[in-house]
Amino acid sequence: MSSTLSPGSSGPLRLYLTARFTAVTALTMLRAAIVWQVFAVSQSAFHLGLIGIVQFLPALGLSLVGGAVADSHDRRRVMITAEVAPLCCALLLWAVTSREPAGLWLLYTVIFVISVAATFDNPAGAAMLPGLVARDRFPRAVATTSTTRALAFATGPAAAGVVIAEAGVGAVYAASATLVLVSLVALARLRAPAQESVRRVDWRGIREGVSFVRSHPVVLGCMTLDMLAVIFGGAAALLPIYATDGRVHYGAIAGRMTPVIVTLQALGVPFVGWIHDRTGGYQTAFGLVLLTTVIAAACISGTRGSPARVAREAG
Repeated sequence: MSSTLSPGSSGPLRLYLTARFTAVTALTMLRAAIVWQVFAVSQSAFHLGLIGIVQFLPALGLSLVGGAVADSHDRRRVMITAEVAPLCCALLLWAVTSREPAGLWLLYTVIFVISVAATFDNPAGAAMLPGLVARDRFPRAVATTSTTRALAFATGPAAAGVVIAEAGVGAVYAASATLVLVSLVALARLRAPAQESVRRVDWRGIREGVSFVRSHPVVLGCMTLDMLAVIFGGAAALLPIYATDGRVHYGAIAGRMTPVIVTLQALGVPFVGWIHDRTGGYQTAFGLVLLTTVIAAACISGTRGSPARVAREAG
């Protein structure tokens, strides 16, 4: 079987995009609902912060392993196996919340499990795309995939807020499970080209990847900056604190803030690249990003008024 599908075979790409959109939307809905429920149960900003730590640990320890697995195993099967985890988690939370509020330990465990699954699902999904389109169509496929992913990131939290407001958090878990099922059906119908061989995970390749990153300061700097932005810039995790009712206002804030964040991210990357080209060095671009982060933190810390007032203004 050829390593790349024929140029006119857009069916596999449509199935791939459907799987990616529904899976990412489901995961962002699931995470948004868990964030809301953690604060509803604990009423603690500290417990919201723990969500970030729980999500960070799998990414730190398993990202390289997930990439190696994507290179050595059938990527479609890796994606299907990885997406079974959030499906089971969503169904479990739906069953529990239909009787009583889920406990903190269960919510943290679910976040950890779906984060572990994502470390295998995301590399396999990214590595599958080049085999679905011809070489001359690949740049357009990448752009379409990035747009679809950004749309899913904006849709998931917004939909979660609306569903929480109208039907409760249990309905979000049920909707997430349904979307994951749609993704699994699309992946099951997808006929991706066979990989050259299926072999064991190459641990030497992982070590070579680490050495490559350490020997290229630009790559290491980008990864470090992105990690710090994720750790210290997760303002969306604080949204439940600024909700009075916890239902209506959270939906209003999430529905309006998340698309803004995604849009700014889409505009920010080309802008940083333009700064790099004009100045001839990546230090200026990094400095600009760090300065923007400091200004944003100052604006947040200097917000006047109670969280209730902020929620009313957002609604």
